[in-house]
Amino acid sequence: MKLTENARTILEKRYLRKDARGQALETPVDMLRRVASNIAGVEATCYKKAPDQVREMASEKGFYSEDFLDRLSKKGGVQGDPEVPGRVQCLFKTALEMDYSWHIKHQAAFQKYTDNAVSKTVNLPYEATVEEVKEAYLMAWKLGSKGITVYRDSSRSSQVLSHAREICFVCEAETLVRAEGCVKCHCCGFSECF
Repeated sequence: MKLTENARTILEKRYLRKDARGQALETPVDMLRRVASNIAGVEATCYKKAPDQVREMASEKGFYSEDFLDRLSKKGGVQGDPEVPGRVQCLFKTALEMDYSWHIKHQAAFQKYTDNAVSKTVNLPYEATVEEVKEAYLMAWKLGSKGITVYRDSSRSSQVLSHAREICFVCEAETLVRAEGCVKCHCCGFSECF
């Protein structure tokens, strides 16, 4: 990946890990890989496998418990949890909880300082409209991104990142989604509108 000299200097000054004597602990390429891998939101968590940063913060702030892990695995994130401080909720949004514009701004900021194309998926909620998809592509183009991938939540029957869903009373899978006055199971296909 080719960086401008100014971008390399800024990244090395701010992000290159050094020891107490100021000696580099990683190469600039290692530092770039580490920084680049953190431009997305935290992946939705499940099966009590909370990201290390969430566990550390929960312990540090005093709300870590088995009950917390249960709530986290069911919901997939910390948003709206009454025991999690608001500041912590702001820090740990999942990729699906971030507004799409922030996905694009992160990508564009990183793209600005490299010649190569930067790959980033823009996650949109299930309720996203065609107009919002159009806005996402136009915003990426206007900000100078070389390309984006747009993914609308639950647009496929299985997906890598997902929020905990309601349990379908037909097939008992946690894939029941409510939207626009209807429920739909992405596992067995059951649907009903009210």
